[in-house]
Amino acid sequence: MNQSKVSSGDFKNAILFIPNGFGFGTHSFSREILASNLLTFKPDSLLIGSLQTKSSSNNIPDTAAAATSLATGIKNANSLVSITETGVILTTILELGRQNNYITGIVSSTSLLDTSVAAFYAHSKNKTDQSFFADQLLNSNISVMFGGGKNILKSKEDEFITKGYSWIETEQELEQTTAPVIGVFSDENLPFEIDRNSDNIPSLNQMVIKAKELLSDITNKNGDITGYILIVFAGLFSEAADNRDLASTYHESISFNDALNSVLNFSNSNEKVKDLIIAASGYETSGLTLARILYNGTICSNYYPSVVSKIKKSVDFMSTEINKGFDPRTVIFDYTSIEITNLEEELLLNTTNQQELNLLIGEMICERACISFDSIGITGNDVPLYVYTTKPLICSIDDNDDEIKLFANIDNSQVANYVKCALSL
Repeated sequence: MNQSKVSSGDFKNAILFIPNGFGFGTHSFSREILASNLLTFKPDSLLIGSLQTKSSSNNIPDTAAAATSLATGIKNANSLVSITETGVILTTILELGRQNNYITGIVSSTSLLDTSVAAFYAHSKNKTDQSFFADQLLNSNISVMFGGGKNILKSKEDEFITKGYSWIETEQELEQTTAPVIGVFSDENLPFEIDRNSDNIPSLNQMVIKAKELLSDITNKNGDITGYILIVFAGLFSEAADNRDLASTYHESISFNDALNSVLNFSNSNEKVKDLIIAASGYETSGLTLARILYNGTICSNYYPSVVSKIKKSVDFMSTEINKGFDPRTVIFDYTSIEITNLEEELLLNTTNQQELNLLIGEMICERACISFDSIGITGNDVPLYVYTTKPLICSIDDNDDEIKLFANIDNSQVANYVKCALSL
């Protein structure tokens, strides 16, 4: 390990990927299933350590506390979005960036008003107040914003345009747009990649490529701009895990992998680019494990990625089809090639709640793949830390004895603190 030090301000740009819900089990699963389909999981070569995720109030964080830590470098209590219980505003790395002549961008496969995203531009004691987040986003001065959330943000279209933003809603408009821009491509979260209609909604990779192109162009043409900070939320791992949805996890892994590779290829092809590229989840969701005790008590001695690779649609899509009245046996076979048992068919017919159906279908697939999820919701497990940089992984602040490291096992707040140091924020 090279433990020489990078000086404050040694980087020009920072790109932070946040694949929320992504834990070490997801890492192993992603690597193995991509390999079984002759694909290379790039994060495997960038794994440099792990992050502790607990909040200042709980051993298990919630979305607000985890995002606040990554956004501000300060540990905070659950339920609070970049603000303390006493009302102290916690300044985010995007806000610090703009104060230091950096331009900023956000790309998200979730809603732009999702709690985890909002923690980078908003400050609230109510982590679910999306209308308030919309007002905060309008006044954030972020140059590039791509994601979901149209159901609420649409009402502010005219206000964004008045402020000089281009307003776009389609993949075709994305290709032609200029900055500043806000692109909202779905009412809430974007669809799972496995369900995405490529004729209407851009992929995470397409949004990231365009955002980086726009931010780079502004930086190169304006001598007053120091560089840029881009936050990328590959946020649907968490939703997939809550549904026990291995196929969606697989396709989200490809999406994350493609976007990360695009950024890395750009940085590697330009020696003058001084990019700091980090990927780190705010938390793990549901504890994916490559092992299983089957319903009959048998312990699996192997697991089977091929079961997952054949699946054509998300668990949520299939449960919606069943709730519409389509035959469960046919739906499951058509989209998974799995022949369900009579008992499984009966369970599906007698379940109308969407989330319960999701879990039933997800567990049927997990049973065949010999893979399991240990819980539901956010866990307290450490998460992987991935870093690409040509610079050292220790940053010194003002040439004194204060050092911030970005390797080994560290607290998740150190990610933002390293960015602050590296960009001299």
